[in-house]
Amino acid sequence: MWFFLLFKLVTNLCRDHSLNGWAKALWLIGVIVLPHMGVFIYLVARARTMGERDVEQAQHREAERATADGRRPIPRGAPSPVPALPFSLLLVSSGAWGCAEEDVGLQTMAGQGW
Repeated sequence: MWFFLLFKLVTNLCRDHSLNGWAKALWLIGVIVLPHMGVFIYLVARARTMGERDVEQAQHREAERATADGRRPIPRGAPSPVPALPFSLLLVSSGAWGCAEEDVGLQTMAGQGW
């Protein structure tokens, strides 16, 4: 647990863009000279920004993963095509929806941002 916390602190310190190089060096020296006290003081002083950087990194990683997969992130509040799915399956299975209707339906759904 101690090594995990120490590793987390050092990686977080390196990711912090609000501190300059000298401040980062002082924090590292403090953690090396007084390990337990240095980590405790760092956690008390900078815990809030640690969480913010973790969330920011997770969002950035998810956006990179989505673009690498060819997906685009779905904005919050965007309409979902899921409610229309059972109805369209019913139309296809009953034979009421042929190829021409399917093309029009797909164009309509694409026009609505689905």
